[in-house]
Amino acid sequence: MTWKIVADSGCDYRQLVTPAIDTEFISVPLTIQVADQVFIDDANLN
Repeated sequence: MTWKIVADSGCDYRQLVTPAIDTEFISVPLTIQVADQVFIDDANLN
């Protein structure tokens, strides 16, 4: 079985050692929703 640990882009998982065989870390963008606007953490978010 393969495992994926999913965390938002605010997580500093790159410093962690892979915890087990067949396990990997995956980063997804942090999203913030205010009313009807959605802000995605990418190169354009300041």
